Amino acid sequence: MFSALNKKQTYCLSLIFCGLFIIFVLILSLQNIKGDTVAISAATSNHANEHLSDHIRNDSSDSHGKNTYVVTRTTLNIRTGPSHEHEIIGLLDIEDQIDVVGEPINGYYPIEYDGNTAYANAMFLVKPLTINVDDRDKPEKMILDIPYMKQRPSLPSGCEATSLAMSLNYYGIAVTKETIALEHNYDDTQLIRNDDGSINIWGNPLNGYVGDPFSLGYTIFPNKLKQQANEFLPSLDSTGANLETLEYFIAQGRPVLVWITNEYEMPDERFWQTDEGKYVYAPTPLHNVVLTGYDQRYVYVNDPEDYGEKNYKIPKERFEYLYNLMGMKSLVIGTGKKS
Repeated sequence: MFSALNKKQTYCLSLIFCGLFIIFVLILSLQNIKGDTVAISAATSNHANEHLSDHIRNDSSDSHGKNTYVVTRTTLNIRTGPSHEHEIIGLLDIEDQIDVVGEPINGYYPIEYDGNTAYANAMFLVKPLTINVDDRDKPEKMILDIPYMKQRPSLPSGCEATSLAMSLNYYGIAVTKETIALEHNYDDTQLIRNDDGSINIWGNPLNGYVGDPFSLGYTIFPNKLKQQANEFLPSLDSTGANLETLEYFIAQGRPVLVWITNEYEMPDERFWQTDEGKYVYAPTPLHNVVLTGYDQRYVYVNDPEDYGEKNYKIPKERFEYLYNLMGMKSLVIGTGKKS
């Protein structure tokens, strides 16, 4: 009897152990399946996130790259160190693109050149402004109907104020060019000339209008004029935008103020110092116009000078070249929606 019971117990225990082993194998298999599922889900999620990240990165970054700048001088020296006294080791041409690798030192950007760090004058490098226009329609020709006015006789140096007044009048805002000029931000640095009549010390247009638009003045740059324009309409400092991008703004119905040269001639280089000793690059003869339209061959502007007129026509290549030489400075006024 005891022997029989032992056999039965042994048989039962064997069944129990077999069952436990099977259960253990099933549990392990389920966990492996679950683990594989989690791994696959994580991989799929990561893959999707990579695509989403790429999509966002492609949409939010421009084609030039994060630290790429554009040359705005006919030729720009590349030097071994951050001053004009260092050796010239290369040249860049206008519209060339170069990678900036740090903050400016003594007015010179450190750049990547032939696998090494070199230096280029920061005055002639501008960070490009680009927008994604792939999914947006731009007609082959567009000319906005922007009211026209002359800057003279009241504002012989007030082309910026006149251009802004024209653009605001386009939106139905009744403001005069003289009011705009009076309400400019000003850099009040006194003009001091050298013995030969050239300018030694004057103001910085980044700080406000230099001189007097009602008599002898130079300009005010987009960053400061934008502050004034924003009191009327939301505006955009579009400095660094190429001409194609400016055309896109026109297609939206938005006037664009452009810093260019008077009579669209080649500029002469000129420099002076501020009273703090900083150098200002001030090419001449500087002018400001309202970009009103474009087509395949020409751009159209409201030029406020005596020779100018409404929708004055300039060959596109000429205009673009001069715009780039003058530092690709521009200011978009309003959203294109008129009340």
